[in-house]
Amino acid sequence: MKSTKLQILQTLYEQDFYAWVEQTAELLRCLRRATATHHWDTLDLEHLIEEVVDLGKSQQRALQSALRLILSHLLKWKYQPERCSHSWQVTIIYP
Repeated sequence: MKSTKLQILQTLYEQDFYAWVEQTAELLRCLRRATATHHWDTLDLEHLIEEVVDLGKSQQRALQSALRLILSHLLKWKYQPERCSHSWQVTIIYP
């Protein structure tokens, strides 16, 4: 049976994601300095795991996108020098 705190946290996930993140982070901080009154079963582990996995995937997609943009601008710079733009230079130097 789920604890009331866990049910509240899971409902919060559906209704207010940012508040869920803040509450979950606070629970993790409490668990880090755990005392006998804090229990892992109060965490919404199902959603927490899902979000951590999604965050990793999101970061990987962002990196791939940035690398693709830099490479395309480098190729354009080399093979279309007459069309060089300041934005290409900015992308290449400050990714």
